[in-house]
Amino acid sequence: MLNVVKWLPNLLLLLFFGNVNACVKEIRLASIDYPPYYGKSLKNYGPIIELITQAYKNTGYNVKIIFLPWARAISWSKSGEVDGIVGVWYSTQRATYLHHSMPIYPNTVVFYKRKNTDISYKNFSDLKRQGYTLGSVRGYVHPVGLEESGIKILYVNDDYQSFKLLSKGRVSLIVADKDYAHYMLAQPALREYAQNIQWMAPVLEMRHQHLGISKVTNNAQKKLTDFNRGLQMLKQNGEFAVILKKHKLAPSTHQ
Repeated sequence: MLNVVKWLPNLLLLLFFGNVNACVKEIRLASIDYPPYYGKSLKNYGPIIELITQAYKNTGYNVKIIFLPWARAISWSKSGEVDGIVGVWYSTQRATYLHHSMPIYPNTVVFYKRKNTDISYKNFSDLKRQGYTLGSVRGYVHPVGLEESGIKILYVNDDYQSFKLLSKGRVSLIVADKDYAHYMLAQPALREYAQNIQWMAPVLEMRHQHLGISKVTNNAQKKLTDFNRGLQMLKQNGEFAVILKKHKLAPSTHQ
C-alpha cells in the first residue's frame, strides 16, 4: 500500500501529460525552397512557414514540414500523402484538389529578361507573335492569359535552371516574384548569371500565397478552418506583424 501511495503522484503526472499529448494533432505539409518566404536553410524555415506553424499552434496542432521538389509536392497533396502544401497561388485547376486558406502574403509577379534586350508588347499575344519563348518550372501557375496566348514555353525542374536559361539566351522571359528573384540571383550558384538579368515593368499581378489543404486528407475542412482561425488570431494579437518584421518582410497592403 505504501508503494502505491509513493508512486501515485508520478502515475497521475504520466496520465496527465499522456492526455495532453494525445490532444495535440499533427499536420504534415509539403514545401519547396522559396526564399525569402520559406526554405529549409531559413530561420524557422522562413516567415510563411513560421506563420503557418504559429497559426496551427494556436489551434492545437504540431506542424511537420517535408521539403520536396515542386512537382512531387503537388502530387503528394493531390494523393493525400501530405495534408497540404505551403504557399500556393489559387487557380481553378488547383481548386479541384486543394482547399485554399485565407491569404497569407502576396507575391509581386513580374517578367525577367536579359539586360540590353528590348522587349515591348501590348498583350501576351504580342509576345507569341514576336516569337518569344518563356521559361517556366513544371507545375507553376502563370498570370491569366499568358499560357492561353500560345507562347512557346520551355519547362524545367527548378528556378535555378530557369534563370540560367534566361542568362544564356535560351529563353526570352521568365515569370518570377521580385523578392524571390532578388534572393536567388544573389546566391553564389547564380551570381555569374545575375549580371545579365533584370526585371521589366510593369508588375504583371499581385498573387496571394495560401496554405493549400488536400481535399482527400482526413478532416480537410476542419484543418482549413482551424488554420484560418489561428492565422486570424496572429493578426489580432500583433504576432503576425512581429514575424514579418523579424524576417525583414514589409507589411502588405494587399492582405
